[in-house]
Amino acid sequence: MPKPFTPVPRTAAADPLPDDGEDFLEGPVQSQRTGSAVSPSTIACLVLSIAVSVYLSVSVVPRFQPRVHDDPNQFGASLARFERRLSKLESDAGVLTHHQQSIGLLQGEAEQRLKKLEVLLTEVQTAHRGGKADQSDTAWTDPDYASYEANGRVVGHSDLYPRRGDPWLLPSRDGDWFLFSLPYVQGIPSLVASAVKKAFPVHPKASVWLLSAPSNGIELPGHCLPLNGSTGYVDVKLRRAIRLKSFSVEHIPRVSAFNITTAPKDMALYSLRGDQDGFEPRKLASFSYDIESTPVQTFPVLQGGESADDLVVSQLRLQVNSNHGSESYTCLYRLKIYGDPE
Repeated sequence: MPKPFTPVPRTAAADPLPDDGEDFLEGPVQSQRTGSAVSPSTIACLVLSIAVSVYLSVSVVPRFQPRVHDDPNQFGASLARFERRLSKLESDAGVLTHHQQSIGLLQGEAEQRLKKLEVLLTEVQTAHRGGKADQSDTAWTDPDYASYEANGRVVGHSDLYPRRGDPWLLPSRDGDWFLFSLPYVQGIPSLVASAVKKAFPVHPKASVWLLSAPSNGIELPGHCLPLNGSTGYVDVKLRRAIRLKSFSVEHIPRVSAFNITTAPKDMALYSLRGDQDGFEPRKLASFSYDIESTPVQTFPVLQGGESADDLVVSQLRLQVNSNHGSESYTCLYRLKIYGDPE
């Protein structure tokens, strides 16, 4: 009789074949393992990147890193050069500071001179507008009959002062000749001095210094008739006979004068009448030049002498009785004479 069938339980070891569920799970696993394999192009890219990195680290990166001098002598030389350049910069800075200080001083001096010129211009303008109350309003419109350009001339003067270095002592300056000034030089024998004075009684520049108008309209220092000492006189022949009304004496402004003490102070004006045998002086006015006033000071002439005819003059003498302190010489810059023609 046949035996009954008994089922045997399965085990994993006993059953190598997967069931349907195992086949369902195994399929995806097999696919993933197959897709994760590295391709040759990926390997090539990896090798190339490693090569580029090595190149950059060896060739490029060191160029951007600070150089370190391994040689102490080379480092010391570089440091010495740096110190020399630093010293030169400090020296240049010191020179620049010195120049800046010099420029500042020059600028200050220029400003002071500019202010001085402004004061001088103001004084000259004030003088030519009439100045103080003693200025004559009509004097600036009346003709000057003593003007060198109008043929006024200096015909006599007291001893002049031969200042060393003056152009009129040089034989080659403006046609002057030293003999004209020779009689006034100290130490010249009296016989020689008197002989030269007789030959040249009037210095040829006297009329230009006292009676001419400066080209720029302003008297310059030194352009004067220098009388020796603190007193003296000068005789002037006018263009023609006039009835004297006023006269003016001009000096350079105090602000531009090298030595204001040479300016005249107490003076007198005389008329000279006579002939070749001699002149008789007649006093017409006494006056004082004020160095604190304007450069040009005009003085009226009042009735003088015994009659009105005393004011009819053709030749005058300006007498200087004192100056403002100089014992060496007195400077006369300009004399102007105003009046009505006879």
